[in-house]
Amino acid sequence: MSDVMKAAIIFNQEAGKTGYSSGKLCELLESEITSDLFRTSSDNINEILEKIRWKNYDIIIAAGGDGTISAAAVRAVNFKKTLGIIPIGTLNHFAKDLGIPTEPEKAVYIIKNGKTAFIDTAEVNGNLFLNNSSIGIYTEVVKRKKNELKPGGNKWAAMIKASLAVFRSIPILEVKIESDEKTIKCKTPFVFVGNNDYKMELFNMGKRERLDEGKLCIYYLNYKGKIPYLGLLFKALLGKLKQEENFKVLHSESVTIYSKKKRPEVSLDGEVTKTDTPLLYRINPQSLNVFVPD
Repeated sequence: MSDVMKAAIIFNQEAGKTGYSSGKLCELLESEITSDLFRTSSDNINEILEKIRWKNYDIIIAAGGDGTISAAAVRAVNFKKTLGIIPIGTLNHFAKDLGIPTEPEKAVYIIKNGKTAFIDTAEVNGNLFLNNSSIGIYTEVVKRKKNELKPGGNKWAAMIKASLAVFRSIPILEVKIESDEKTIKCKTPFVFVGNNDYKMELFNMGKRERLDEGKLCIYYLNYKGKIPYLGLLFKALLGKLKQEENFKVLHSESVTIYSKKKRPEVSLDGEVTKTDTPLLYRINPQSLNVFVPD
C-alpha cells in the first residue's frame, strides 16, 4: 500500500484465541494502517457496529470468528468498504475457504500486502450471509449449542452434546423448494443453502473451492423414516457418507423455500433468527471486496 489507510478494527473479545491481544494487533498494523479499535462481544456486536461512523474509514478489519466476520461484512457491503480478516475464532470456515491463515501475524501481512478480490455474498429475505443458511436440524443444533455453551466453555463439547440431543427427536419439515431448475415438494430433516458450492458430509460442512461462481448450492435429504436416517448418521460417523449418493443438490442463482411454519427459525453463519416465509434466497455476485493471499 502506498498510502496510509484508516481502518476500523472489530475485535471480538470472546473469540476462540482469547489470549491474543488487541493491542498487539494494532501494533502489527501500525506502519501502513492507522486504526480505531472497537471491542465487542457476541451480545453487543451489532449494537456497536450501528454506532460507528463508517465514512471515516477506508477498510474494516474483523478479528474474530465467522459470526464477527459476517457482521462486519454486512457493513463492508453496505458502505462499499474493503474487508480484512484476522481469524481468531474457533472454526474460521470463511477464512479457511479464502486461504487466509489462522496465525494472526500472517493474516495481518495479507492485509498490509494489499491484494483484494471481489467475492459473492448471499442473502435470505434481505439478511446477508457469507457461508451458509439452513432450516431444520442444523438450526436446532446451533440453537442448542448456544444454550449448552457456558462462558469460557468448550465449543466442540457443546456441539456434540447439542447434536446428541437433536438426534433423539429429529425435526421433520414439509417444504416446497422452487429454483430456476425445478420445483420440489418433500419431507426432510433440513434444507441447507450455501454461498457457492460446498462438499457436504452431513455435519462436516466441507470446503468451498471457489467463492465467485455466482451460484447458491441447496442440499436436502428425502426423509424415509427414522431407521434409514439413523443409518445415514452411522455412515457419517464412519466417514462413508457420499455427497452424490446420499444428498439431493441443486445449484441456482435464487431459490424460494415454502414451509408450513409462518416464522421458522433460520440459521445464518451460526446465528439463529426467525423470519417470515417464504424464504427468498439469492446470490449477490462479487458484492464484497476482501483482502486475499497473493
